[in-house]
Amino acid sequence: MTHREQEQFDRLVRSLYGWCTIDDIKAKLDREDYWSKQFLTVALDTAKKAKIRQLMRKVKEPDGRKTFASIVQPTPNGELQRVYKQETLFTLDDHYQVINYHVDRATYHMHVAEDHRERALKQHPTVDPTQLQFPWEL
Repeated sequence: MTHREQEQFDRLVRSLYGWCTIDDIKAKLDREDYWSKQFLTVALDTAKKAKIRQLMRKVKEPDGRKTFASIVQPTPNGELQRVYKQETLFTLDDHYQVINYHVDRATYHMHVAEDHRERALKQHPTVDPTQLQFPWEL
């Protein structure tokens, strides 16, 4: 957001009086033609992709399993991108990639959980540490 865009936003929202819903603020910005064509193009593209991701998760096989798996992998220029593939078309290497992706994510989330537990114990030193045990530690 440019400084000019922020100033315009500030001016517009400061002209609102009383309690306003997000819909009230959006309507004000719409009436004032606040949104640039570039912003609207990007916003529409982002919304479409979010809807596609939501719908992809709902595509199921007759037995209830998801039809598509997705992983995040680097592009040739090093950026990360999510890719989808039907599991019925998987090679053995595809299965390895999906398994490794989920193991990596699980490891990351385990470290996040451990960090939160340590911060909680420091912030609340009177708490019995057994109250914050992981299920497999019980």
